[in-house]
Amino acid sequence: MASMEFDRPSAAPPVLGVDPGQPAMGDFAGLALLLGRSSGPEVGEVTLEIRGLDDGTTALLAYGSLSALVTGCGSEQPWIAVPAEAVDRLAIEAQVDVVLWDVDLPRELRHTDGGR
Repeated sequence: MASMEFDRPSAAPPVLGVDPGQPAMGDFAGLALLLGRSSGPEVGEVTLEIRGLDDGTTALLAYGSLSALVTGCGSEQPWIAVPAEAVDRLAIEAQVDVVLWDVDLPRELRHTDGGR
């Protein structure tokens, strides 16, 4: 798994240990949730998590809702929220081959330590 740093003031801080049964955690309308975390002390400094695929290509994983992210990646996956319309631009900047939406990761590929 590789990572790519971006300076995005619109990024939300990562959230860990989310309970998918929890009541709504804010309005995510118009946002995409990407695998990533804060990477520095400045607001908006984030590292996107880039996943390698079996065929040698790279992917940026995006989720349309918090429940889809928790279902697909588990409750320990750190994430950031970005405007949905920014996903394609971020994928180009990160030089990934594909953006995959709402993917279920196998358990062995999920974070189990809060993303560390």
